[in-house]
Amino acid sequence: MGDVYVAVGMPGTGDAEVCRLKRKNDYLCRVMLFKDIIGQKKVIADLLSALKYGRLPHAILLSGKSGHGSLPLALALAQYVFCENPAADDACGVCHACVKTSKLIHPDLHITVPAFGAEAVSDTFLPQFRKMFVENAYMDMADWIAAHDAESKQWNITAKECLNIVKKLNMQAYEGRWKVQVIWMAEYLAKEGNRLLKIIEEPPADTFFVLIAENEDRVLSTILSRCQVYRVPLLHDADIYDKLLAEGVEEGEASVITRLAGGNYSDAIRLREHTVGSLDEQFISWLRICFKGNAVEMNNWTDGYAALNREEQKKFVRYGLNFMHELVLLKVVGKALRLSDDKAETALKIKNLLDLEQINEICRLLDECGFGLERNANIRLLMFDAAIQLKNIYKKTGVVKQPLHK
Repeated sequence: MGDVYVAVGMPGTGDAEVCRLKRKNDYLCRVMLFKDIIGQKKVIADLLSALKYGRLPHAILLSGKSGHGSLPLALALAQYVFCENPAADDACGVCHACVKTSKLIHPDLHITVPAFGAEAVSDTFLPQFRKMFVENAYMDMADWIAAHDAESKQWNITAKECLNIVKKLNMQAYEGRWKVQVIWMAEYLAKEGNRLLKIIEEPPADTFFVLIAENEDRVLSTILSRCQVYRVPLLHDADIYDKLLAEGVEEGEASVITRLAGGNYSDAIRLREHTVGSLDEQFISWLRICFKGNAVEMNNWTDGYAALNREEQKKFVRYGLNFMHELVLLKVVGKALRLSDDKAETALKIKNLLDLEQINEICRLLDECGFGLERNANIRLLMFDAAIQLKNIYKKTGVVKQPLHK
């Protein structure tokens, strides 16, 4: 099923009228239902079961990467709690409470997000958050920082925001019975989170805390001990692949994106924004050119690589690491599940030419390239040096005695 949106304030469109529209429309908001979430059937079933039998704790932590779906899960849960006509396994999606929740403007839904500035509060940043959520429910902290062009800023959840949370939750619910406090990226609470300990442990009646964290180990232990943790695992390849196909991505490209995403839909979205279909050929070409060791060819390849944008350069490195991982599986267990048939055939030829030590050194080399890219190293120097190192890796123990034919 594709994404569902509601038109807000458009002529002839009621609040409860659900329609499918293009994302670029400024009037859109996202209807986040459990059935719209990619995969995560077990987590959804556990949450619904706890709700059904009245066992959902007043404070839970959804622990997992943003690309696994923790934010959509939190807001689908809130929508189900507020829904006026819930079914056994989902909210209706069309009642007034659902529509308000889908706009992230339900008066009893409180959202806290990381912000920058010593006195910053989430209310100032929520308009941007709502807009981004409509565009991408699987956004992560990197997306959030990039949207504000504020990589050098100190991001946190301030003491003032914590006091606002306490103040809002101690007020009566505006509509219905429930209040839901979502804290996105709870690891950014730092020591200021101690101001919330009492209200998390003894919240006002009919109040739910839903904390979301990518790095559970960085959440204050005093807060963590007061929450029931639901771990949100990485997505199955099949779920990402099917989602990409449903969004109109061509099969071959969807296959490559799925392999590179590694169970993270945020990464899949980034990969989709750039051409990835040629990565297989680019990487194999690099292996062949470095094996031959012709300085002119290595230099020409490096020039071509340097002409790519930074995201494409990073994807090349990520693809290389993915390919080498599959090559190890091919050598050790005899199969590589994430390689298409034609690429598996190429990998079969290569696996007998490289030993595990050489593959490990190539992975180390690619890691170093990725590290250099993150720190804005000189691309030509970085990759030409990497080409020379790869040539030398071929000559080490377990020497490759055959050419890397196509």
